[in-house]
Amino acid sequence: PFHFSIEKESDTRMVVEGNAKYSKEILINGNETMVTTTGDFKYEFSPTPGINTISIQTKDTFGNSQEKVHSFVYNSLSFYNQSYQKQDGNFLFFVKL
Repeated sequence: PFHFSIEKESDTRMVVEGNAKYSKEILINGNETMVTTTGDFKYEFSPTPGINTISIQTKDTFGNSQEKVHSFVYNSLSFYNQSYQKQDGNFLFFVKL
């Protein structure tokens, strides 16, 4: 399992930070992201006005994979989050306000 957060760094930059302790590979929106030996990762991006989607895929040393998809509506004042977690074909939905 892994966890992450998305934080507004400035009006034009956001950052995804998290930990995937047992993962050897992390892809964020299809881009390979560096993982430290303790599983920490960080990905910076510039959101666009409107709906933005972040897809985070992990793979551990045994070949097990997990994917979380996080969508949010962005403007310079606030953002609304929706997250979907897919593991073993099942979806878990939660909303952060």
